[in-house]
Amino acid sequence: FLPDTQLKSLAFSPDGKQLATIVGNNIVRLWDRFGNPIARFPKSETGLKTIYFSTDGKYIATLAEDGKIQWQDTLGNQ
Repeated sequence: FLPDTQLKSLAFSPDGKQLATIVGNNIVRLWDRFGNPIARFPKSETGLKTIYFSTDGKYIATLAEDGKIQWQDTLGNQ
């Protein structure tokens, strides 16, 4: 994380090997358990509130402030 970046939400994968985050500028990032970046997803144009992993750990869901849910696989495909 950057020191001037606001963390909005985070979620651990079910197996505990990955961490997904949303930072203040609505960017979703995926990290390994050691804090190394794995992926950075395209910036959302709407404000994001929270992030979740699917129970199998293959997908990430984000909930926007307008109530819309967006699913992406952990490779960034929608």
